[in-house]
Amino acid sequence: MDSATSSKGLPRAAAALAILYLLWMAYAITVQQPLSVDGCHFFLKLLEERWFVYGDDVARHHAHYLTQALTVLLARGFGVRDLGVLSWAFCSGLFLPQVVGLAASYLAVRKTDFRFLIFPVLTLLVASANESFNLVHESQATTSLFWPLFFCVLLGKEYHLANTVGVLILALLFIRTYETVAVLGAVLLVLLGMRMRGEWKGASGLTRALWVALTVILLAGVAVAVRSVLVPRVPGNRADFFASLPRLLEHWPFLLSAGYLAAITLFAMVAPIGRLEWPYRIALIVLVPLTLFVGLVPAVAPELTRPGIHHAARGAIVLVPAFLAVPAFLVVRGLVSVPHATWGRLWRLVAMLAVGQLAFQVLATAQWNGFRTVFSQELRRHRGPTPFATTVLAKEREGMQLIRPMTWAWTQPTLSIVWAPDQMVQTLILNPPIEAAHWQPFDPVRVEELPHLE
Repeated sequence: MDSATSSKGLPRAAAALAILYLLWMAYAITVQQPLSVDGCHFFLKLLEERWFVYGDDVARHHAHYLTQALTVLLARGFGVRDLGVLSWAFCSGLFLPQVVGLAASYLAVRKTDFRFLIFPVLTLLVASANESFNLVHESQATTSLFWPLFFCVLLGKEYHLANTVGVLILALLFIRTYETVAVLGAVLLVLLGMRMRGEWKGASGLTRALWVALTVILLAGVAVAVRSVLVPRVPGNRADFFASLPRLLEHWPFLLSAGYLAAITLFAMVAPIGRLEWPYRIALIVLVPLTLFVGLVPAVAPELTRPGIHHAARGAIVLVPAFLAVPAFLVVRGLVSVPHATWGRLWRLVAMLAVGQLAFQVLATAQWNGFRTVFSQELRRHRGPTPFATTVLAKEREGMQLIRPMTWAWTQPTLSIVWAPDQMVQTLILNPPIEAAHWQPFDPVRVEELPHLE
């Protein structure tokens, strides 16, 4: 199937949805949503060190290179000191893996079938978007870079120098992004081994060399990831990750996404069902009202948007692409044929999911912006070290605006510095005593422990 024919399978709304997604991304960057959860801590460390943070985290540092490069360039290379500019750079960098992953996936499939993009788009909507309040998590980079490598391994014919270099750069970035490389890297190795076994004799010298280099790189990446899983830098990380998996059942957008994922996979993999109209209509009857409800959840039930739920959703980051790799392999290799009419239905379902997700994300981001406003007002109202309980932040909500549920255990002093009015720190809101006793990056009442910002 040529590119002109395959492009007809893309829904007409795809371009509009892409623009809407970019507009939400711009809104999230403007209101600094990526500073939620651990994001503000990473940002403050970048301001202090003016270099890539957590260089000792061997299994994740390539994710830091990808997401922090723009901030480091501006702060260290050009001497930028304005927190507004640096915040924009940092927040934009955290979205960069999604943009790079989709763009590279497009380049990988453009000469074969544009409709294969349904798999990275589904991963974006089902996994990455559902972790939007934990965008700083390194697994976002792993998941985004997986799909272009997947397509390059399965669809790449004869390589020339330019695309060989591009594939190697993607692979080198991928291997030290997060521990989930242990799973997704193993998937790529299996596919690469199948490709080499069947096509080695007819491949050019450059293609063979690329395959061998990819094998070595991916093996190294899987080894690093497995070692980090077995001997984590922070001992509690592994247990926390597995303990978070059941909390996916509390995450309404993920549950909605899982329903769409199940329907799309069923229609794509089981041709007799995919060709029939009535299963598709039943799916619409079930999914449309659920999509409307979930899309409006931040407005009607804001307590379901608290960042802690999104943090727990990081388990989907490894589950979703690993699950989708199976139908993607069958479809891309032609082992399962998806009729043209079925493709249209699949993309319409994706468009519906995107609308529901975007509605949820815009309203949830508005909740974060309201919390940011409340926090900034408290910084102007108080002076010096301020106990958490004496601030409005201790309140559950004001009207429909969530307050305490939007806070994170130990980030109050960090946000007090990052959001200081006119970049003059005069107030430090302290963490709740129970959280401060557990862990905090610095003791806000000890001057010698405060971050040193130039």
